[in-house]
Amino acid sequence: MAGAVSESTLTSRINSARSAVGDSGEAQRLIRTASRKGFRFIGAVRETASADAPPELALTVVVEQAAPRAPDGKPPRLSIVVLPFANLGGNPDHDAFVDGVTESLTTDLSRIRGSFVIARHTAFTYKGKAIDLKQIGRELGVRYALEGSILRSGERLRINAQLVDVETGAHLWADRFDKSLADLFAAQDEIVARIARQLDAALVSAEARRAERSPLPDSMDFYFRGKACFNRATIRPSLRAPIPFFQRR
Repeated sequence: MAGAVSESTLTSRINSARSAVGDSGEAQRLIRTASRKGFRFIGAVRETASADAPPELALTVVVEQAAPRAPDGKPPRLSIVVLPFANLGGNPDHDAFVDGVTESLTTDLSRIRGSFVIARHTAFTYKGKAIDLKQIGRELGVRYALEGSILRSGERLRINAQLVDVETGAHLWADRFDKSLADLFAAQDEIVARIARQLDAALVSAEARRAERSPLPDSMDFYFRGKACFNRATIRPSLRAPIPFFQRR
């Protein structure tokens, strides 16, 4: 008989599972929180014989850390980590606001159709550390990283953000946003929404360029090429240009 499971019970059981494999909610090396989806185990499992175990327990399970990968061994499409933004002013009183921007961007990007966004807790393990984007890409199994900085000065706020292809290190998109701090939360919401909208288009364009180089394009390759073509359309006749891509899905 099915029954409802409370959120507190689920959290307790997940914490117990993490403890059993030496993981934690902050590290999330093996049991990862997938935003708005649930949880998933990302370790590779193999069985090895144990000489000390009785016959009925002759096989033990060894857990190895592994990043999530697509079936072809490559990072998933639209996979991204939002790295903690840097607080350029250095004022610790501004840390909460800076972290709030990072969290809000993580949430907004997870709403992009087909995206895979690394959970906040995992991303924040890199806060304050020297960052090698290529290494982070390998560790987390993502294609892209968003990094940036925030400077608050008087009644002004300046945010710099850039999207990077972690495999090549190429900068795919960058922008700077300046805003008055008359309403701090309204300013945060407006800037986060603007960054998320621009990133949506930038990520689609990046995936479309990858698709153009694919020797064996699949339906998703044509989808991204069609969507990128649609995003570039500015006059009515050009709105027909994406149709052939969508028809080949």
